[in-house]
Amino acid sequence: MAVTALLALTACNEEAALTQPAEPQNPPVADNSGNVYITGDDFTWELGGGEGDEGGASSIGAVTRTQLTVEDNVAKFAWTPGDSVGILPDKGAQVYFEIPTPAEDEEMGNKATFDGGAWALKPTSDYAAYYPFVKDFDLDRTAVPVSYTGQAQTGGNSTAHLGAFDYQGARPSPTNGAGGVSFDFDHVGALVLLQFTVPTSGTQLTGVTLSADGAEFTTKGTYDLTSTEGFPITPTETAESMTIGLDYTTTADDETVTLYFLCAPIDLSGKTVNVSVACGGTEGETIELQADGKNLVAAGGYLMEAKIPYLTFAADAEQTLTMVFNDLSNVGLQVDFEYSVNGAEWSQLTLDKAIAFGGTAGDLRLRAKSQFGTAYKDEYKECFYKISFGNATPVECTGDIRTLVDWENYATASTAMARFCQLFYYCTALTTAPELPATTLAAYCYEGMFYDCYALTIAPELPADTLAEHCYECMFSSCASLTTAPKLPATTLAKYCYNGMFYSCHALTTSPVLPATTLAEACYYDMFNNCSNLSSITMLATDISATNCLYRWVDRVSSSGTFYKNSAATWATSGKIPTGEWEVKIYVPTETGTEGATE
Repeated sequence: MAVTALLALTACNEEAALTQPAEPQNPPVADNSGNVYITGDDFTWELGGGEGDEGGASSIGAVTRTQLTVEDNVAKFAWTPGDSVGILPDKGAQVYFEIPTPAEDEEMGNKATFDGGAWALKPTSDYAAYYPFVKDFDLDRTAVPVSYTGQAQTGGNSTAHLGAFDYQGARPSPTNGAGGVSFDFDHVGALVLLQFTVPTSGTQLTGVTLSADGAEFTTKGTYDLTSTEGFPITPTETAESMTIGLDYTTTADDETVTLYFLCAPIDLSGKTVNVSVACGGTEGETIELQADGKNLVAAGGYLMEAKIPYLTFAADAEQTLTMVFNDLSNVGLQVDFEYSVNGAEWSQLTLDKAIAFGGTAGDLRLRAKSQFGTAYKDEYKECFYKISFGNATPVECTGDIRTLVDWENYATASTAMARFCQLFYYCTALTTAPELPATTLAAYCYEGMFYDCYALTIAPELPADTLAEHCYECMFSSCASLTTAPKLPATTLAKYCYNGMFYSCHALTTSPVLPATTLAEACYYDMFNNCSNLSSITMLATDISATNCLYRWVDRVSSSGTFYKNSAATWATSGKIPTGEWEVKIYVPTETGTEGATE
Protein backbone atom coordinates (compact mmCIF):
# COMPACT_ATOMS: atom_id res chain seq x y z
CA MET A 1 0.00 0.00 0.00
CA ALA A 2 1.44 3.39 -0.96
CA VAL A 3 1.30 6.06 1.73
CA THR A 4 2.14 9.74 1.61
CA ALA A 5 3.07 12.20 4.33
CA LEU A 6 3.02 15.97 4.52
CA LEU A 7 5.57 17.72 6.75
CA ALA A 8 5.10 21.46 7.19
CA LEU A 9 7.18 23.81 9.35
CA THR A 10 6.04 27.42 9.48
CA ALA A 11 8.50 30.19 10.28
CA CYS A 12 8.20 31.92 13.63
CA ASN A 13 8.13 35.71 13.36
CA GLU A 14 7.93 36.45 17.06
CA GLU A 15 10.82 38.53 18.38
CA ALA A 16 9.57 38.76 21.94
CA ALA A 17 10.67 36.70 24.90
CA LEU A 18 10.96 32.99 24.34
CA THR A 19 7.79 30.96 24.83
CA GLN A 20 7.49 27.29 25.59
CA PRO A 21 6.89 25.02 22.59
CA ALA A 22 3.22 24.40 21.91
CA GLU A 23 1.66 21.07 22.76
CA PRO A 24 1.25 18.66 19.81
CA GLN A 25 -1.57 19.70 17.50
CA ASN A 26 -2.08 16.31 15.84
CA PRO A 27 -3.67 17.77 12.69
CA PRO A 28 -6.72 15.77 11.61
CA VAL A 29 -6.47 13.37 8.69
CA ALA A 30 -8.26 15.10 5.83
CA ASP A 31 -9.92 12.01 4.43
CA ASN A 32 -10.48 8.38 5.15
CA SER A 33 -7.39 7.26 3.27
CA GLY A 34 -4.19 5.66 4.49
CA ASN A 35 -2.19 8.88 4.12
CA VAL A 36 0.27 9.77 6.87
CA TYR A 37 0.39 13.47 7.74
CA ILE A 38 3.44 14.78 9.60
CA THR A 39 3.71 18.34 10.93
CA GLY A 40 6.87 19.75 12.45
CA ASP A 41 7.55 23.01 14.31
CA ASP A 42 10.23 25.63 13.80
CA PHE A 43 12.44 26.71 16.64
CA THR A 44 11.00 29.56 18.68
CA TRP A 45 13.61 32.30 18.49
CA GLU A 46 14.96 34.74 21.03
CA LEU A 47 17.21 36.76 18.75
CA GLY A 48 16.43 40.27 19.90
CA GLY A 49 16.28 42.60 16.96
CA GLY A 50 15.21 46.10 16.30
CA GLU A 51 16.16 48.83 13.88
CA GLY A 52 19.82 48.73 13.03
CA ASP A 53 20.32 45.41 14.82
CA GLU A 54 21.21 42.60 12.47
CA GLY A 55 20.53 40.16 15.28
CA GLY A 56 20.91 36.63 14.02
CA ALA A 57 20.80 37.50 10.35
CA SER A 58 22.77 35.10 8.22
CA SER A 59 23.13 34.36 4.55
CA ILE A 60 23.32 30.62 4.09
CA GLY A 61 23.93 28.83 0.81
CA ALA A 62 22.97 25.33 -0.23
CA VAL A 63 23.50 22.73 2.47
CA THR A 64 23.04 19.02 2.91
CA ARG A 65 20.66 17.32 5.32
CA THR A 66 18.05 19.55 6.94
CA GLN A 67 18.49 23.22 6.17
CA LEU A 68 18.06 26.17 8.49
CA THR A 69 18.09 29.74 7.29
CA VAL A 70 18.12 32.59 9.80
CA GLU A 71 17.28 35.95 8.29
CA ASP A 72 15.73 39.06 9.80
CA ASN A 73 15.12 37.18 13.05
CA VAL A 74 13.07 34.49 11.31
CA ALA A 75 14.13 30.85 11.33
CA LYS A 76 13.14 28.98 8.17
CA PHE A 77 13.40 25.21 8.13
CA ALA A 78 13.53 22.98 5.04
CA TRP A 79 14.04 19.30 4.36
CA THR A 80 16.63 17.85 2.01
CA PRO A 81 16.25 14.75 -0.17
CA GLY A 82 17.72 11.82 1.73
CA ASP A 83 16.45 12.86 5.15
CA SER A 84 14.90 9.88 6.91
CA VAL A 85 12.16 9.81 9.55
CA GLY A 86 11.84 6.73 11.76
CA ILE A 87 8.40 5.40 12.74
CA LEU A 88 8.06 3.16 15.80
CA PRO A 89 4.94 1.03 16.37
CA ASP A 90 3.89 0.00 19.85
CA LYS A 91 4.69 -3.57 18.82
CA GLY A 92 7.25 -4.80 16.36
CA ALA A 93 10.19 -3.28 14.54
CA GLN A 94 10.49 0.27 13.25
CA VAL A 95 10.40 1.47 9.67
CA TYR A 96 11.42 4.75 8.07
CA PHE A 97 10.39 7.17 5.35
CA GLU A 98 13.03 8.75 3.13
CA ILE A 99 12.34 12.15 1.62
CA PRO A 100 12.52 11.90 -2.18
CA THR A 101 13.81 14.44 -4.67
CA PRO A 102 10.99 16.82 -5.67
CA ALA A 103 9.63 16.96 -9.15
CA GLU A 104 11.26 19.34 -11.64
CA ASP A 105 8.54 21.94 -11.19
CA GLU A 106 8.77 21.83 -7.38
CA GLU A 107 11.22 23.29 -4.89
CA MET A 108 12.28 21.58 -1.70
CA GLY A 109 10.88 23.52 1.25
CA ASN A 110 9.18 22.80 4.52
CA LYS A 111 6.81 20.26 2.94
CA ALA A 112 7.72 16.81 1.68
CA THR A 113 5.89 13.77 0.38
CA PHE A 114 6.86 10.27 1.50
CA ASP A 115 6.23 7.02 -0.40
CA GLY A 116 5.96 4.04 1.89
CA GLY A 117 6.02 1.48 -0.90
CA ALA A 118 4.24 -1.72 0.02
CA TRP A 119 4.40 -1.03 3.75
CA ALA A 120 1.15 -0.18 5.56
CA LEU A 121 0.10 0.93 9.04
CA LYS A 122 -1.86 -1.49 11.19
CA PRO A 123 -5.18 -0.11 12.45
CA THR A 124 -4.68 -2.01 15.72
CA SER A 125 -1.40 -0.24 16.60
CA ASP A 126 -0.29 3.24 17.52
CA TYR A 127 2.86 4.85 16.11
CA ALA A 128 5.47 7.32 17.29
CA ALA A 129 8.00 9.03 15.05
CA TYR A 130 11.40 10.65 15.41
CA TYR A 131 14.24 12.25 13.44
CA PRO A 132 17.04 11.63 12.48
CA PHE A 133 16.60 7.94 11.80
CA VAL A 134 18.69 5.46 13.81
CA LYS A 135 19.61 2.18 12.14
CA ASP A 136 18.48 0.02 15.02
CA PHE A 137 15.33 -1.89 14.22
CA ASP A 138 14.93 -2.96 17.85
CA LEU A 139 15.01 0.66 19.02
CA ASP A 140 12.97 1.31 22.18
CA ARG A 141 10.59 4.24 21.72
CA THR A 142 11.20 5.22 25.36
CA ALA A 143 14.98 5.55 24.87
CA VAL A 144 15.74 7.27 21.58
CA PRO A 145 19.44 8.23 21.68
CA VAL A 146 20.94 11.70 21.28
CA SER A 147 24.58 12.79 21.08
CA TYR A 148 25.81 16.37 20.80
CA THR A 149 29.47 15.45 20.39
CA GLY A 150 31.25 15.74 17.06
CA GLN A 151 29.56 18.92 15.82
CA ALA A 152 31.88 20.75 13.43
CA GLN A 153 31.19 23.77 11.25
CA THR A 154 33.03 24.56 8.03
CA GLY A 155 33.04 28.26 7.21
CA GLY A 156 32.30 31.29 9.31
CA ASN A 157 28.52 31.17 8.88
CA SER A 158 27.08 27.76 7.98
CA THR A 159 24.36 25.43 9.22
CA ALA A 160 25.27 22.49 7.01
CA HIS A 161 26.38 20.44 10.02
CA LEU A 162 23.18 20.77 12.06
CA GLY A 163 20.90 18.18 10.45
CA ALA A 164 22.38 15.15 12.19
CA PHE A 165 21.98 16.83 15.61
CA ASP A 166 18.48 18.29 15.25
CA TYR A 167 16.70 15.57 17.22
CA GLN A 168 12.91 15.67 16.89
CA GLY A 169 10.10 13.50 18.19
CA ALA A 170 6.37 12.93 17.72
CA ARG A 171 4.25 11.23 20.38
CA PRO A 172 2.32 8.03 19.70
CA SER A 173 -0.82 8.51 17.63
CA PRO A 174 -3.54 5.98 16.75
CA THR A 175 -4.41 5.20 13.16
CA ASN A 176 -7.73 5.97 11.55
CA GLY A 177 -9.93 3.32 10.08
CA ALA A 178 -7.99 3.26 6.82
CA GLY A 179 -4.56 3.06 8.45
CA GLY A 180 -3.77 6.77 8.31
CA VAL A 181 -2.07 8.61 11.19
CA SER A 182 -1.09 12.15 12.16
CA PHE A 183 2.21 13.20 13.81
CA ASP A 184 3.34 16.50 15.25
CA PHE A 185 7.10 16.91 15.69
CA ASP A 186 8.84 18.84 18.47
CA HIS A 187 12.55 19.69 18.63
CA VAL A 188 14.37 17.99 21.50
CA GLY A 189 17.37 20.32 21.78
CA ALA A 190 18.09 24.05 21.74
CA LEU A 191 19.74 25.87 18.86
CA VAL A 192 22.40 28.50 19.61
CA LEU A 193 23.76 31.13 17.25
CA LEU A 194 27.08 32.23 18.76
CA GLN A 195 28.70 35.40 17.39
CA PHE A 196 32.18 36.70 18.16
CA THR A 197 34.71 39.06 16.59
CA VAL A 198 38.22 38.02 15.58
CA PRO A 199 40.59 41.03 15.54
CA THR A 200 43.06 39.90 12.85
CA SER A 201 42.52 38.66 9.31
CA GLY A 202 44.16 35.38 8.40
CA THR A 203 43.45 33.86 11.82
CA GLN A 204 42.83 30.13 11.51
CA LEU A 205 39.93 29.06 13.72
CA THR A 206 39.80 25.41 14.72
CA GLY A 207 37.17 25.18 17.43
CA VAL A 208 35.17 26.83 20.19
CA THR A 209 34.79 25.57 23.78
CA LEU A 210 32.08 26.80 26.15
CA SER A 211 31.99 26.44 29.92
CA ALA A 212 30.32 28.07 32.90
CA ASP A 213 30.89 27.70 36.63
CA GLY A 214 28.73 24.92 38.03
CA ALA A 215 27.29 23.96 34.63
CA GLU A 216 27.15 20.38 33.34
CA PHE A 217 26.51 19.95 29.61
CA THR A 218 24.69 16.80 28.50
CA THR A 219 26.82 15.27 25.75
CA LYS A 220 24.84 12.04 25.36
CA GLY A 221 21.46 10.85 26.53
CA THR A 222 18.05 9.49 25.59
CA TYR A 223 14.50 10.79 25.32
CA ASP A 224 11.12 9.13 25.61
CA LEU A 225 8.64 9.45 22.72
CA THR A 226 5.78 8.56 25.09
CA SER A 227 6.49 11.58 27.33
CA THR A 228 3.42 13.71 27.88
CA GLU A 229 5.27 17.02 28.39
CA GLY A 230 7.99 17.82 25.92
CA PHE A 231 10.87 15.42 25.38
CA PRO A 232 13.22 15.89 28.33
CA ILE A 233 16.62 14.30 27.83
CA THR A 234 17.90 11.76 30.35
CA PRO A 235 21.69 12.27 30.45
CA THR A 236 24.00 9.28 30.08
CA GLU A 237 27.18 11.34 29.71
CA THR A 238 27.90 14.89 30.88
CA ALA A 239 30.89 17.25 30.73
CA GLU A 240 31.92 20.57 32.28
CA SER A 241 32.48 22.04 28.82
CA MET A 242 31.19 21.69 25.27
CA THR A 243 33.40 21.91 22.16
CA ILE A 244 32.28 22.60 18.60
CA GLY A 245 34.78 22.13 15.79
CA LEU A 246 35.36 25.02 13.41
CA ASP A 247 37.30 25.10 10.15
CA TYR A 248 37.59 28.69 9.00
CA THR A 249 40.24 31.33 8.32
CA THR A 250 39.17 34.95 8.77
CA THR A 251 39.32 37.23 5.76
CA ALA A 252 39.19 40.67 7.40
CA ASP A 253 40.24 42.47 10.57
CA ASP A 254 37.53 42.60 13.23
CA GLU A 255 35.51 40.02 11.36
CA THR A 256 32.33 38.75 13.01
CA VAL A 257 32.15 34.97 12.94
CA THR A 258 28.87 33.11 13.43
CA LEU A 259 28.90 29.60 14.88
CA TYR A 260 25.81 27.42 15.05
CA PHE A 261 25.38 24.47 17.38
CA LEU A 262 22.67 22.40 19.01
CA CYS A 263 22.72 21.31 22.63
CA ALA A 264 20.60 19.59 25.23
CA PRO A 265 18.45 22.03 27.23
CA ILE A 266 20.46 23.66 30.01
CA ASP A 267 19.78 26.64 32.26
CA LEU A 268 22.71 29.05 32.00
CA SER A 269 20.72 32.13 33.02
CA GLY A 270 22.58 34.35 35.44
CA LYS A 271 25.88 32.67 34.58
CA THR A 272 28.87 33.97 32.68
CA VAL A 273 29.65 31.65 29.78
CA ASN A 274 33.37 31.42 29.07
CA VAL A 275 34.05 31.09 25.35
CA SER A 276 37.49 29.93 24.28
CA VAL A 277 38.16 30.23 20.54
CA ALA A 278 41.03 28.00 19.41
CA CYS A 279 43.19 29.66 16.77
CA GLY A 280 45.36 26.69 15.79
CA GLY A 281 49.11 26.92 15.43
CA THR A 282 51.78 25.17 17.44
CA GLU A 283 51.45 27.57 20.38
CA GLY A 284 47.80 26.71 20.90
CA GLU A 285 46.69 30.35 20.90
CA THR A 286 43.16 31.10 22.01
CA ILE A 287 40.87 34.11 22.14
CA GLU A 288 39.13 34.23 25.51
CA LEU A 289 35.66 35.78 25.48
CA GLN A 290 32.56 35.86 27.65
CA ALA A 291 28.83 35.76 26.94
CA ASP A 292 25.75 36.22 29.09
CA GLY A 293 24.15 32.87 29.84
CA LYS A 294 20.53 32.12 28.96
CA ASN A 295 18.01 29.44 29.80
CA LEU A 296 18.30 27.17 26.75
CA VAL A 297 15.05 25.20 26.46
CA ALA A 298 13.94 22.64 23.91
CA ALA A 299 12.78 24.09 20.59
CA GLY A 300 14.30 27.46 21.53
CA GLY A 301 16.72 29.40 19.36
CA TYR A 302 19.15 31.85 20.97
CA LEU A 303 21.61 34.51 19.95
CA MET A 304 24.65 34.63 22.24
CA GLU A 305 27.27 37.32 21.68
CA ALA A 306 30.73 36.49 23.03
CA LYS A 307 32.89 39.52 23.73
CA ILE A 308 35.97 40.64 25.57
CA PRO A 309 34.61 41.54 29.04
CA TYR A 310 35.77 45.16 29.04
CA LEU A 311 35.15 47.18 32.16
CA THR A 312 31.67 48.48 31.31
CA PHE A 313 29.61 51.21 32.99
CA ALA A 314 25.84 51.40 32.56
CA ALA A 315 23.28 53.87 33.91
CA ASP A 316 19.57 54.31 33.24
CA ALA A 317 19.90 58.09 32.96
CA GLU A 318 22.60 60.57 32.00
CA GLN A 319 25.82 60.17 33.95
CA THR A 320 29.48 61.14 33.54
CA LEU A 321 32.76 59.42 34.33
CA THR A 322 35.98 61.27 35.06
CA MET A 323 39.41 59.72 35.53
CA VAL A 324 41.88 61.55 37.75
CA PHE A 325 45.47 60.75 38.77
CA ASN A 326 46.42 60.88 42.42
CA ASP A 327 50.12 61.79 42.06
CA LEU A 328 51.58 62.28 45.54
CA SER A 329 55.13 61.54 44.41
CA ASN A 330 55.10 63.68 41.27
CA VAL A 331 55.93 60.70 39.01
CA GLY A 332 53.86 61.86 36.03
CA LEU A 333 51.26 60.07 33.95
CA GLN A 334 52.03 56.52 32.91
CA VAL A 335 48.90 54.69 31.63
CA ASP A 336 46.99 55.34 28.41
CA PHE A 337 43.33 54.45 28.89
CA GLU A 338 40.94 54.03 25.95
CA TYR A 339 37.18 54.35 26.09
CA SER A 340 34.18 53.71 23.86
CA VAL A 341 30.60 54.92 24.35
CA ASN A 342 27.66 53.04 22.84
CA GLY A 343 29.93 50.78 20.81
CA ALA A 344 31.70 53.61 18.98
CA GLU A 345 35.36 53.57 17.97
CA TRP A 346 37.90 53.55 20.79
CA SER A 347 39.38 56.92 21.79
CA GLN A 348 42.16 57.90 24.15
CA LEU A 349 40.86 59.04 27.51
CA THR A 350 41.81 62.52 28.69
CA LEU A 351 42.36 62.85 32.42
CA ASP A 352 40.09 65.21 34.37
CA LYS A 353 37.64 65.36 31.44
CA ALA A 354 34.09 64.13 32.03
CA ILE A 355 32.79 61.49 29.59
CA ALA A 356 29.01 61.38 29.17
CA PHE A 357 27.25 58.00 29.11
CA GLY A 358 24.07 56.36 30.35
CA GLY A 359 20.46 56.65 29.27
CA THR A 360 20.18 57.22 25.51
CA ALA A 361 23.94 57.82 25.29
CA GLY A 362 24.62 54.12 25.93
CA ASP A 363 27.17 52.23 27.98
CA LEU A 364 30.80 53.25 28.44
CA ARG A 365 33.63 50.73 28.02
CA LEU A 366 37.13 51.17 29.35
CA ARG A 367 40.36 49.31 28.51
CA ALA A 368 44.13 49.64 28.91
CA LYS A 369 47.47 47.85 28.80
CA SER A 370 49.31 48.33 32.08
CA GLN A 371 51.21 45.71 34.06
CA PHE A 372 50.72 47.93 37.13
CA GLY A 373 46.94 48.12 36.72
CA THR A 374 45.68 51.58 37.65
CA ALA A 375 48.68 52.41 39.83
CA TYR A 376 52.13 53.66 38.90
CA LYS A 377 54.87 51.37 40.18
CA ASP A 378 54.87 48.89 43.00
CA GLU A 379 56.94 51.21 45.18
CA TYR A 380 54.50 54.08 44.65
CA LYS A 381 51.26 52.82 46.15
CA GLU A 382 50.17 56.41 46.72
CA CYS A 383 50.20 57.17 42.97
CA PHE A 384 47.10 55.81 41.29
CA TYR A 385 44.17 56.60 39.01
CA LYS A 386 40.70 57.16 40.45
CA ILE A 387 37.22 57.18 38.91
CA SER A 388 34.47 59.59 39.87
CA PHE A 389 30.87 59.98 38.69
CA GLY A 390 29.18 63.30 38.04
CA ASN A 391 25.86 62.80 39.85
CA ALA A 392 23.86 60.41 42.01
CA THR A 393 22.42 58.33 39.13
CA PRO A 394 23.16 54.67 39.98
CA VAL A 395 25.94 53.04 37.95
CA GLU A 396 26.45 49.36 37.30
CA CYS A 397 30.01 48.26 36.60
CA THR A 398 30.59 44.88 34.95
CA GLY A 399 33.46 43.18 33.19
CA ASP A 400 36.86 41.79 34.13
CA ILE A 401 39.33 44.14 35.86
CA ARG A 402 42.16 42.40 33.99
CA THR A 403 41.10 44.19 30.79
CA LEU A 404 42.88 47.19 32.32
CA VAL A 405 46.07 45.10 32.55
CA ASP A 406 46.01 43.67 29.02
CA TRP A 407 42.68 43.84 27.28
CA GLU A 408 43.75 41.64 24.36
CA ASN A 409 45.05 38.83 26.57
CA TYR A 410 43.16 39.50 29.78
CA ALA A 411 42.60 35.84 30.66
CA THR A 412 46.35 35.13 30.80
CA ALA A 413 47.55 38.59 31.86
CA SER A 414 50.04 38.63 34.74
CA THR A 415 48.62 40.35 37.83
CA ALA A 416 51.77 39.97 39.95
CA MET A 417 52.37 43.75 39.89
CA ALA A 418 48.85 45.00 39.16
CA ARG A 419 47.14 47.24 41.71
CA PHE A 420 43.83 49.08 41.73
CA CYS A 421 44.21 51.15 44.91
CA GLN A 422 41.19 53.38 45.61
CA LEU A 423 39.96 53.05 42.01
CA PHE A 424 36.34 53.59 43.09
CA TYR A 425 37.05 55.62 46.22
CA TYR A 426 33.87 57.39 47.34
CA CYS A 427 31.93 56.36 44.20
CA THR A 428 28.63 56.51 46.07
CA ALA A 429 26.65 55.87 42.84
CA LEU A 430 28.32 52.51 42.21
CA THR A 431 25.87 49.62 42.69
CA THR A 432 27.81 46.64 41.30
CA ALA A 433 31.47 45.75 41.20
CA PRO A 434 33.50 44.30 38.32
CA GLU A 435 34.95 40.79 38.40
CA LEU A 436 38.26 40.38 40.27
CA PRO A 437 39.34 36.87 39.24
CA ALA A 438 43.12 37.26 39.78
CA THR A 439 44.71 34.52 41.86
CA THR A 440 48.15 36.17 41.93
CA LEU A 441 48.04 39.33 44.02
CA ALA A 442 50.38 42.28 44.45
CA ALA A 443 50.93 44.11 47.74
CA TYR A 444 48.18 46.71 48.25
CA CYS A 445 46.46 45.43 45.04
CA TYR A 446 42.88 46.23 46.18
CA GLU A 447 43.66 48.66 48.99
CA GLY A 448 40.66 50.96 49.50
CA MET A 449 39.27 49.95 46.10
CA PHE A 450 35.60 50.41 47.09
CA TYR A 451 36.09 52.69 50.10
CA ASP A 452 32.85 54.57 50.88
CA CYS A 453 30.87 52.97 48.02
CA TYR A 454 27.62 53.37 49.94
CA ALA A 455 25.35 51.76 47.31
CA LEU A 456 27.38 48.60 46.80
CA THR A 457 25.44 45.63 48.22
CA ILE A 458 27.33 42.55 47.01
CA ALA A 459 31.09 42.14 46.99
CA PRO A 460 32.80 40.48 43.99
CA GLU A 461 34.30 37.02 44.37
CA LEU A 462 37.90 36.90 45.58
CA PRO A 463 39.28 33.50 44.56
CA ALA A 464 42.95 34.03 45.47
CA ASP A 465 44.21 31.53 48.04
CA THR A 466 47.70 33.07 48.23
CA LEU A 467 47.68 36.57 49.66
CA ALA A 468 50.03 39.55 49.62
CA GLU A 469 50.67 42.16 52.31
CA HIS A 470 47.85 44.72 52.65
CA CYS A 471 46.10 43.17 49.60
CA TYR A 472 42.51 43.67 50.88
CA GLU A 473 43.23 46.53 53.28
CA CYS A 474 40.13 48.77 53.72
CA MET A 475 38.78 47.28 50.48
CA PHE A 476 35.11 47.65 51.49
CA SER A 477 35.55 50.05 54.37
CA SER A 478 32.40 52.14 54.98
CA CYS A 479 30.37 50.25 52.36
CA ALA A 480 27.34 50.76 54.57
CA SER A 481 24.91 48.85 52.31
CA LEU A 482 27.08 45.77 51.79
CA THR A 483 25.02 42.72 52.76
CA THR A 484 27.06 39.93 51.15
CA ALA A 485 30.76 39.40 51.73
CA PRO A 486 32.94 37.19 49.49
CA LYS A 487 34.41 33.85 50.50
CA LEU A 488 37.98 34.12 51.72
CA PRO A 489 39.66 30.81 50.85
CA ALA A 490 43.26 31.53 51.91
CA THR A 491 44.61 29.35 54.71
CA THR A 492 47.91 31.21 55.13
CA LEU A 493 47.67 34.96 55.64
CA ALA A 494 49.99 37.91 54.99
CA LYS A 495 50.69 41.02 57.06
CA TYR A 496 47.71 43.38 57.27
CA CYS A 497 45.97 41.44 54.45
CA TYR A 498 42.44 41.95 55.87
CA ASN A 499 43.16 45.16 57.79
CA GLY A 500 39.92 47.18 57.96
CA MET A 501 38.44 45.17 55.10
CA PHE A 502 34.82 45.51 56.29
CA TYR A 503 35.17 48.45 58.66
CA SER A 504 31.76 50.10 59.26
CA CYS A 505 29.85 47.75 56.95
CA HIS A 506 26.67 48.26 58.96
CA ALA A 507 24.40 46.10 56.76
CA LEU A 508 26.65 43.05 57.09
CA THR A 509 24.95 40.49 59.34
CA THR A 510 27.18 37.46 58.75
CA SER A 511 30.85 37.16 57.98
CA PRO A 512 32.55 34.70 55.65
CA VAL A 513 34.14 31.73 57.35
CA LEU A 514 37.78 32.49 58.14
CA PRO A 515 39.52 29.19 57.29
CA ALA A 516 43.11 30.41 57.73
CA THR A 517 45.17 28.35 60.15
CA THR A 518 48.36 30.38 59.80
CA LEU A 519 47.88 34.00 60.84
CA ALA A 520 50.22 36.96 60.29
CA GLU A 521 50.91 40.30 61.92
CA ALA A 522 47.74 42.43 62.09
CA CYS A 523 46.04 40.18 59.51
CA TYR A 524 42.56 40.73 61.03
CA TYR A 525 43.28 44.22 62.38
CA ASP A 526 40.02 46.24 62.38
CA MET A 527 38.51 43.71 59.97
CA PHE A 528 34.95 43.88 61.33
CA ASN A 529 35.30 46.95 63.50
CA ASN A 530 32.05 48.91 63.76
CA CYS A 531 29.98 46.32 61.89
CA SER A 532 26.94 47.17 63.94
CA ASN A 533 24.70 44.27 62.80
CA LEU A 534 27.22 41.44 62.66
CA SER A 535 25.95 38.44 64.60
CA SER A 536 28.79 35.90 64.54
CA ILE A 537 32.15 35.01 63.07
CA THR A 538 33.56 31.54 62.47
CA MET A 539 37.35 31.38 62.63
CA LEU A 540 39.28 28.12 62.34
CA ALA A 541 42.68 29.30 63.58
CA THR A 542 43.84 27.92 66.93
CA ASP A 543 47.12 29.86 67.12
CA ILE A 544 46.55 33.61 67.57
CA SER A 545 50.06 34.46 68.70
CA ALA A 546 50.87 36.60 65.61
CA THR A 547 51.38 40.22 66.67
CA ASN A 548 48.10 42.15 66.78
CA CYS A 549 46.45 39.55 64.53
CA LEU A 550 43.05 40.13 66.24
CA TYR A 551 43.59 43.69 67.37
CA ARG A 552 40.27 45.58 67.35
CA TRP A 553 38.96 43.13 64.78
CA VAL A 554 35.44 43.24 66.27
CA ASP A 555 35.60 46.47 68.25
CA ARG A 556 32.42 48.47 68.64
CA VAL A 557 30.16 45.69 67.33
CA SER A 558 26.61 46.05 68.55
CA SER A 559 23.11 45.67 67.19
CA SER A 560 21.79 48.15 69.77
CA GLY A 561 23.93 51.06 68.72
CA THR A 562 25.97 50.98 71.94
CA PHE A 563 29.60 50.23 71.19
CA TYR A 564 31.35 47.62 73.25
CA LYS A 565 34.90 46.26 72.97
CA ASN A 566 34.86 42.50 72.40
CA SER A 567 37.42 40.58 74.42
CA ALA A 568 38.18 37.92 71.82
CA ALA A 569 41.84 38.94 71.57
CA THR A 570 42.41 37.97 75.20
CA TRP A 571 41.14 34.40 75.00
CA ALA A 572 44.43 33.02 76.26
CA THR A 573 47.55 34.75 77.48
CA SER A 574 49.65 32.21 75.60
CA GLY A 575 48.13 33.24 72.29
CA LYS A 576 46.80 29.71 71.79
CA ILE A 577 43.25 28.51 71.36
CA PRO A 578 42.40 24.87 72.19
CA THR A 579 42.33 22.67 69.10
CA GLY A 580 38.98 22.59 67.32
CA GLU A 581 36.55 24.80 65.46
CA TRP A 582 35.57 27.95 67.34
CA GLU A 583 32.80 30.43 66.81
CA VAL A 584 33.41 33.96 67.94
CA LYS A 585 30.33 35.24 69.73
CA ILE A 586 29.52 38.93 69.57
CA TYR A 587 28.05 40.16 72.86
CA VAL A 588 25.57 42.99 72.68
CA PRO A 589 25.67 45.19 75.82
CA THR A 590 22.59 46.47 77.55
CA GLU A 591 21.72 50.15 77.57
CA THR A 592 23.34 50.53 80.99
CA GLY A 593 26.72 49.11 80.03
CA THR A 594 28.55 45.89 79.47
CA GLU A 595 27.22 44.06 82.50
CA GLY A 596 24.45 41.68 81.60
CA ALA A 597 25.37 41.70 77.93
CA THR A 598 23.40 39.22 75.84
CA GLU A 599 25.00 36.77 73.44
